[in-house]
Amino acid sequence: MRSYSSLRTPSRSGYEQKHDSPSASPRSASSPRLKQSPTSPSGTPRSATPSSPSTPNGEIKYDHFVGYCVGNRPHGQGQLKYANGDEYNGEWERGRKCGHGVQKYAGGHKYVGEWLNDMKDGDGKMVFANGSSYEGKYVKNNKHGMGRAIYANGNRFEGEFADNKVVFGTCYYRDGDIYEGEYQLNKRHGEGMMNYHDKGQYIGQFKNDKRHGKGARIYIGGDRWDGPYKEDKKHGKGIYTTVEGDTVSQTYENGHRTKVGKLKKAK
Repeated sequence: MRSYSSLRTPSRSGYEQKHDSPSASPRSASSPRLKQSPTSPSGTPRSATPSSPSTPNGEIKYDHFVGYCVGNRPHGQGQLKYANGDEYNGEWERGRKCGHGVQKYAGGHKYVGEWLNDMKDGDGKMVFANGSSYEGKYVKNNKHGMGRAIYANGNRFEGEFADNKVVFGTCYYRDGDIYEGEYQLNKRHGEGMMNYHDKGQYIGQFKNDKRHGKGARIYIGGDRWDGPYKEDKKHGKGIYTTVEGDTVSQTYENGHRTKVGKLKKAK
C-alpha cells in the first residue's frame, strides 16, 4: 500500500485519490568550508578571525555558523544557516552532518533524527509543510526499513520501505478500509487482504493496484465467491458459497455473470 523523495499515499484504484506532499525532499546543502585564521590545535575552539576572540564557552561564530571547527570545517556541535533559508542544528564530523541533528527547510519541512556523511541515515522523522509525515528508518537519504507514514489526505501506512517505496505493510484509509499485503512501485501487487468497512473483504492476488488473479470475495452476511479476477473484476469460473454451505458455480466475463450452474445443497 506505501526517488520517494516526497511522501506519496500508496494508491488504491477506485477508492481514493492520490495526494502528494512536496515534489522533492529539500536538498542537503554542501559541506561548508570556513575561512579562518591559521589552524589551532585539533579540536580546539578558535575565533573566526584574529580580531574576533572566542566566546567564553569556547564556541566560534563565522557568518551564519556557530559551533566548533577542526581544519576549517565544522566538527562537533554546531548550527549553520544556509543562504537559501535552510537551517541545521546538530552534530558535525569534519564538515559533514553526522550524528543527531535537526534540519529546518525554507519550504516549511523539518527533519529530526540521525545523519551520516551529510545524509539522513538511521532513525528519523520528517514532517512536511502540508502536514504529512514519515517516521522510521533511513539509509542514505531514502526511507528504508520499518516506518510509519501519515498522509495529508488522512490515510496512514505502517510497514516496510525499500529505497523510498513501500514493499509490505498495512494501509489504513480515511474511509475505514484497510489493506494489508505486498506492494510493488507503491501499488498493491502480490498477495494481500482488503477489508472494506461496509462491504466485507477480499483475500487474494493483486496486480498494478487491482484485484487480479485468484481471490476470494467474502461478503458481510457470510456468503463468499472464490474465483479469478481480471483488472479488478470477476472474470472466469468460480464458486459461490452461501453462509449455510450451499454452492453454485458461476462464470463471469469482465464483471458480468454469463453462466450459472446447478445449486448444490449443503449436506
